[in-house]
Amino acid sequence: MGNTRATGVAFADPDFDSVLIRPNTVAQLPAVSLANIGMRDTVTDSNATLTAGIGATVAAGGANVVPVFCDGTNWVIG
Repeated sequence: MGNTRATGVAFADPDFDSVLIRPNTVAQLPAVSLANIGMRDTVTDSNATLTAGIGATVAAGGANVVPVFCDGTNWVIG
């Protein structure tokens, strides 16, 4: 795959069986909505680490890189 972020498809490298999700800041995350349930992203400015914040709503204000997902109500670390 080589689709852009606008298509909703992440980049994949068939040589390594990996997916690259380009990191964003919390402010750049798409709006929370029922249509975005299950959407995944990575943020670079979380105020909590993955281990300390897993399951918590992500908030900016730090320098932690963490994976997040939309649960339909919030962007959650995990």
